[in-house]
Amino acid sequence: MYSGFNYFKPNGFFYKLYELMKRLNFFILLFTCIFFINKNYGQTYYYNVPDNIEADDYQISFDNIVSKDDYCKMAMKVTNYSLDFLLLKELKFEYQGSSFSQKGRNKEFIIAAGKNKSYTLLFEKKGNYTVNTFDLDINGLFLIPSDGEQCNGPKFDLPASTNQINVGDFEISLKNLKKETKETIATFKVLYKGKSIGLVKPSNLTCIFKDKEGTEYANESKMRTTKVLKRGDNCTIKAIFRISAKEGDMQFVPMQILWKNTFQTTKEEKLEDQKINFKLDFKK
Repeated sequence: MYSGFNYFKPNGFFYKLYELMKRLNFFILLFTCIFFINKNYGQTYYYNVPDNIEADDYQISFDNIVSKDDYCKMAMKVTNYSLDFLLLKELKFEYQGSSFSQKGRNKEFIIAAGKNKSYTLLFEKKGNYTVNTFDLDINGLFLIPSDGEQCNGPKFDLPASTNQINVGDFEISLKNLKKETKETIATFKVLYKGKSIGLVKPSNLTCIFKDKEGTEYANESKMRTTKVLKRGDNCTIKAIFRISAKEGDMQFVPMQILWKNTFQTTKEEKLEDQKINFKLDFKK
């Protein structure tokens, strides 16, 4: 005999509906908790753009300063007014007695004389970055003099009598050589082994015809900008010489590279520390 009471028995219609409602209530509660957690702790903080840092040798400006629970990032532009290289390192995010160093690839910044560069600073992990105010501590500002102490070394034969020589604390290795009648191209790897700072200036090197008095020929490579190397750093330089066949056939006539003032060493000069404050604009 059929009875509506069966609907309330285990596995009955109303019993199943009751169990379903319990599950729905649980998920609604869970969703509500997550919503309020995200609302209160997952906000994005946006900060006012502070005034530029102005100094005799440089200018530093900031933009797009934003933070969330686990990171803070901002755009930074550095303009070098000096005649030397500018080095920035040891940038720290500071608040409530805590400080965090910058993360990522760019932990040091070198800006050539008269140039500017833009970077993205990133601080992440180790704490909550959603604060109403914080400081950026720049306690590693240095000038690197663009003229250093010259390192003297032997002439380099082309074709090479040896593929590697040392000029002071610099190790120079020939990686590729092409000698033709009107053009010679030599590519070198330079490794700096010193304890200060190495400067490599490819524009200074010249070449001569071996065992002949007279003309020196300039390096015509477009890779002529000065390289700044710290201990263990290396770079590639290229020497390109174009000489009229009337003066000699470079394919057959032995040549020599004169390093002149190509390799130099210099030391950092500490500049005054800077600290700048950032204040909350709005959050959402």
